[in-house]
Amino acid sequence: MMTAQGKLMLLADKLYSVDQRIAEADAVTRKDVEAFLRTLFVPGSVCAAYVGKANDTDIMEILRRA
Repeated sequence: MMTAQGKLMLLADKLYSVDQRIAEADAVTRKDVEAFLRTLFVPGSVCAAYVGKANDTDIMEILRRA
């Protein structure tokens, strides 16, 4: 925390505010998250990996339905 506080003070000349960060997180709406996810998970460019015991689950079908 002290390192982050020092960097912010040097670079932005302001103090880190926990209350401000909490307020920013609380202000995020479902619409904001959905818009972010649309930019992150673009259809046709999704990459996935499965690690674990082999089973009969059709991973590609799950991804197509998403």
